[in-house]
Amino acid sequence: MGPPTAPELGKVPPHRVRQPTSQPASPDCVFAHLQEGLKAYFKAKIEEAEIALRNKTQNLRRLEAQRNELNTKGAWTSDTSGVCLWRG
Repeated sequence: MGPPTAPELGKVPPHRVRQPTSQPASPDCVFAHLQEGLKAYFKAKIEEAEIALRNKTQNLRRLEAQRNELNTKGAWTSDTSGVCLWRG
């Protein structure tokens, strides 16, 4: 069989032709499908926000611990040397 001719190029194979449905999709069906998509989208957004919040909370706790440690060292240094290192 040779290369396809011009009329054959525009034809859709019979197994690819979409058969018309007996009834169009009901608005409730379309709405339900749309609603499922929106639920999935917002669920993913909420999960992303929860992860970001968890990371920021962990970072805050780390920084608070670091600050407390430095404050303790500063207070200890000022007590032992008799010189106050605080600037205020």
